[in-house]
Amino acid sequence: MKMDLLTQSIVGAVANDLLSLLRDALKKSFYCKSYCKRLQKTLEEVIPVLDEVFTTGSEQFSQHRLKKLAEFHERLKNGTELVKSCSSIRRYNIYQNHKYAKKILALEKYINNFNSKQGWVHTLCDVQHLRGDVREGVDRILQQIREGQESPLPQQMMIDQMGLLQIDEKMTNSSLQIPDLPEFPVGLQISVDELRKRLFLKDISPLAVKGMGGSGKTTLAIALCNDPAIKGYFKDRIIFITVSQSPNLKGIIERMWDKIVRSRRPDFLGVEDARMQFQQGLRQSKSGPTLVVLDDVWKKDHLEKLLFKAEGYKTVITTRNSIVTTNCQYDLQLLSEADALSLFCFWAFKQETIPEAQDEDLVKQVVAECKGLPLALKVIGSSLHNKCPAVWKDGRVRLSRAQSISDYHKEGLLKCIETSVDMLEEEVRECFLDLGSFPEDRKNSVAALLDLWVYVRELDWEAAYTNLIELKSRNLVTLVDSPMDRFGNLYSSSCEHFIQHDVLRDLAIYSTDKELINRRKRLIMPRMENSLPPQWKKYADCALDAEIVSLHT
Repeated sequence: MKMDLLTQSIVGAVANDLLSLLRDALKKSFYCKSYCKRLQKTLEEVIPVLDEVFTTGSEQFSQHRLKKLAEFHERLKNGTELVKSCSSIRRYNIYQNHKYAKKILALEKYINNFNSKQGWVHTLCDVQHLRGDVREGVDRILQQIREGQESPLPQQMMIDQMGLLQIDEKMTNSSLQIPDLPEFPVGLQISVDELRKRLFLKDISPLAVKGMGGSGKTTLAIALCNDPAIKGYFKDRIIFITVSQSPNLKGIIERMWDKIVRSRRPDFLGVEDARMQFQQGLRQSKSGPTLVVLDDVWKKDHLEKLLFKAEGYKTVITTRNSIVTTNCQYDLQLLSEADALSLFCFWAFKQETIPEAQDEDLVKQVVAECKGLPLALKVIGSSLHNKCPAVWKDGRVRLSRAQSISDYHKEGLLKCIETSVDMLEEEVRECFLDLGSFPEDRKNSVAALLDLWVYVRELDWEAAYTNLIELKSRNLVTLVDSPMDRFGNLYSSSCEHFIQHDVLRDLAIYSTDKELINRRKRLIMPRMENSLPPQWKKYADCALDAEIVSLHT
């Protein structure tokens, strides 16, 4: 179906009218100026892509696509009226200015969401270009045939097929890639050297790295994978898998098959069938040296289902649980005094030593209370960055009240890190506690998190995003960039996903669980279970105050 009229209205009259009104609003509006400027930038990025699609041909649009574009067209029309109203509001009418600013933010988010969800727009654009390239290629081949020349078509087809296979393999195995090392890792080289030495011993597999939560097990495993000798030996056959408390074992083995066996994957009937067929496929493939890192393993039965044997096949696991570990275990020590001070100073002062203007004794006392634990040093250091001496002294007192940290009692660690959470403003602290509603150690949608804060917490979009950046600045959440987005908008490509360390999620749940179940604002199932937790069932006949319920089944 042709789209000439709709194309003209979207890309032409309506969009350009809206851009013109926005430019005018930038001159007249005071309160809404920054919002109008952002909306203008978003539109200027969107229109060329849509224009490119329509001008290369729009015969491919289905009724469903037409409907979505019609909705988009209608929202743009409404946007022109919105911007007109915004331009006419008096400067000192705070209520009306705030009201229309929120509407402009909502329109901007709608346009961003439209583009992030309508991946077909970019696909169609690429297809149209590809169709043009193919047409040119066919014409060229026909011309060569007429002139009696040899056609390059078979060779070109082979190259294109190889390219497609490489792209597909990248997409399939992206979740098994080695994560990037965190910023400013310290005290790793001795441990990496020892692990490498043990790993190359003939009969050593699996090799277990054991340490308490937040001690740097994952960082050490990543550093090992990036070691030149390890990369030189295992080459592109290094696989990094985060197992966590509630893993999809069948799904993990499926991804391992795609990355290691690299042949057509059979349909597995279940975990045991997947195990059996993967072991058989592994031996038949004779794929050469392979290193599999199983990060954050909690249960022995999970580990047993992910261990396999083959010539040159090595497994490294990280765990905090003594029950999980194997005969070959490496106990990860906490940081030395010098490394701990260096790491803390990096996050507190953005340099590796104590600045001359700082109270050296006070800084060292705070560092000592972190007990050499990397996560605590990073979080506490970030929370004290650019703070006055009074806040530092208060932080030292709060830390001194925490219990000592041990392998079997993480409450001390939680209380240690809780100090930095207590320093947050109430609104930001509530936002941090909401993070416990999301799964640990995996990518979660920033858009879903912001929606929760806007529609449940009733925050403005800008306030919600500001709180997210505040939590990031204190290392209480990690934002993950997404290079796949073409528009670089505020709510997607700059931070499309977030991940949270399992200890920080434990802290959010720990802080929430201090209240009675029926009085909690958040009702969170900590890990995957087949039914509701028994303690919840005791309140089956009671009214619950929970605003958020998080189930993990």
